[in-house]
Amino acid sequence: MKAGGKNSSGRQVSVIYAKTGEDVTAFILSQIIVEEAKNHNILLPVPFLHLVIRHGEKVLREFFEKYLGLTIKNYLFYKAAFDEQFERWLDVGKNFSTIAQKTLPAATPRESLFDLFLSPGKRDEKKDSQP
Repeated sequence: MKAGGKNSSGRQVSVIYAKTGEDVTAFILSQIIVEEAKNHNILLPVPFLHLVIRHGEKVLREFFEKYLGLTIKNYLFYKAAFDEQFERWLDVGKNFSTIAQKTLPAATPRESLFDLFLSPGKRDEKKDSQP
């Protein structure tokens, strides 16, 4: 855990109020989130905050407990998978010219792409027939 209560390591924390033994974890973590929002001037979009106020605790509690955590986990999983795949595509693009030079025979500017795929004997015949 870093200073300021940030828990980016993925560990679950629990905060118990020493005088009463009450679990105040949700309150403390909420304070940390609000402070981060205050320092960076935004955390949640304003329309979302209006929904929170309009629909109250019951609906939000159900949503947060059942769906929000899973939604964020899925988002992070698919984002990482997409980023990895995109990086592979970039690598292929970077190496395409090198791969093409190794796999395609050298072509003169006058040769058509079709001529590259002729059998060697037919290619020689075509070269001999050209002026």
